[in-house]
Amino acid sequence: MGLTVNVSFDSAVTAKVYLATNSSTAVQFYQDSPTVDGVGGPIFDKTKSAIIFNTYDTDTNDGKIKTSFEALGSGNDNGLKCDANAEMEFYVYVENYSETEIIFCNADVTFTEANGSEPFTVISNPMSITGTAVGEDNPSKSLLTFRIKADDIETIISANTIQIEIDLGAPSSLELAELSWTTINLVSEAGVASQVFNVGDEKTVLINAVPYTFVILGFDHDDKSDDSGKAGITFGMKNLLATTYNMNSTKTNSGGWENCLMRTRMATFFTQLPSDLQSAIKTVNKLATAGSTSTSIITSPDKLFLFSEREIDGTTGAGYVGEGTQYTYWVGKGAADRIKRLSNGSGSIINWWLRSPYMSNNYYFRLFNNSGDVQYNDAIYAVGVCFGFCV
Repeated sequence: MGLTVNVSFDSAVTAKVYLATNSSTAVQFYQDSPTVDGVGGPIFDKTKSAIIFNTYDTDTNDGKIKTSFEALGSGNDNGLKCDANAEMEFYVYVENYSETEIIFCNADVTFTEANGSEPFTVISNPMSITGTAVGEDNPSKSLLTFRIKADDIETIISANTIQIEIDLGAPSSLELAELSWTTINLVSEAGVASQVFNVGDEKTVLINAVPYTFVILGFDHDDKSDDSGKAGITFGMKNLLATTYNMNSTKTNSGGWENCLMRTRMATFFTQLPSDLQSAIKTVNKLATAGSTSTSIITSPDKLFLFSEREIDGTTGAGYVGEGTQYTYWVGKGAADRIKRLSNGSGSIINWWLRSPYMSNNYYFRLFNNSGDVQYNDAIYAVGVCFGFCV
């Protein structure tokens, strides 16, 4: 049975399956029922989608979604017809649950003819997740998606019933480390990240093809810059990049985080992330003083960002207190927990920058030193970089 956060398949569900194809040549399915516009015949051609499952009661089908389609009569254009190696994608959604509910499942798909032959190879059989029922024009949030490929034959024309059976089951893993960024983003946008993951969970991220460990710092913490609410998950580096960087090319903190050289580097680091992660990252508001001893707070919209002192150690010092709030991950931790190393932990212990300008002059930024204590140094000084992002 499907594993869910707020809903389960313990009772009947209305399941529908849609079909699409990326074949460059014609692929046609024929079936008796349900018909298209009340008429039997081809239910799709090439990339047009169409319903091929009607309503199925998983409670009376052993938790499985089952259906079939049959050849029409005995002519040569009955059944399924496609070119060799044509690929088809099926996507499934469940109608009768609310948009705030979310479903996790695995699926074991079988696709056979009634005579026992298997004319297709299932080439994708993933765990899937959704929070919204979708229609035939929106497969991106379907309950599950799987792909099949025709065997090396010109056409498949059968007078036998072709049967599809989808056995829904609990996913083998909901571990953060095993999930794609697409799935993590769906969990986040569904508002259930804190029910699925834990603060401190780790995920490897490739930065310019080099692996770095990130940890979950908190849930629903950072405000999205488009005023649509909180970003579901905030991640931060467990250690530091391999290379050290300065905050500015001269000894100044004037303009604060908003106008510093380090902030412009974040755009470069962003381009070095995997494309699926780039698509998942949300722009959020980050707060910092304006530099030059000013206590004025500037709000910067950022995809990647350095952390403020307040976000790490919870300081209540004048000026610094306005630079955000402490992440759950850092609550109760001390100096020893703030010690970081270069090269994702394999390099030397070193100081690491914060985005907080030092309040007592116009040329320092705050940092944590190699003992994990808060300190400060010239903006031109090159030390470790630990950045974060939100999805």
